Formats: sequence, C-alpha cells, structure tokens
Amino acid sequence: MNAALRSYPSRGVLDRPRSRWADAAVFAAVTGLGAYIADATRDGDWPRILVGVLAMSAFVVGINRLFWRRLYALAQRRYSL
Repeated sequence: MNAALRSYPSRGVLDRPRSRWADAAVFAAVTGLGAYIADATRDGDWPRILVGVLAMSAFVVGINRLFWRRLYALAQRRYSL
C-alpha cells in the first residue's frame, strides 16, 4: 500500500465520512426515521423527505460535536507523542 494512504491525515479523510454515515444509519434504525423517509419517498412527499433528511443531518452534526470531537480531543491529549 502507498505510504501516503497509510498516513494519519489521509486515513482521517477516508474514515470520517464512513463514521458519520454509520451514525446516521444507527439513528435511522433506532428512531424509525429511516422508515419515515422511505415512506415519504414512496409517496413522493418532498416536505416530509426534507424534514427527515434535516433531522438526520442535525443528529449527525450533534453527535459529532458532542461526542466524537470530545473523544478525539481526549485521545490527542492522552496519547500524543
């Protein structure tokens, strides 16, 4: 594997979208938001689709700000070289 792909910044760029997508998927499964968006999409109800997507986006940003950012800062403080 190329050394640039194994470097920390490159790895972070690749992993961040994946973790946010996982957060959104968990939220959708737990709250039923995925079913809500699927029903709205099937019915072609754009206002409901927009509400569902905005709710999921707010959840992902909130989890990032409240949990992952703090955890990342803790790991930097604790395990920095």
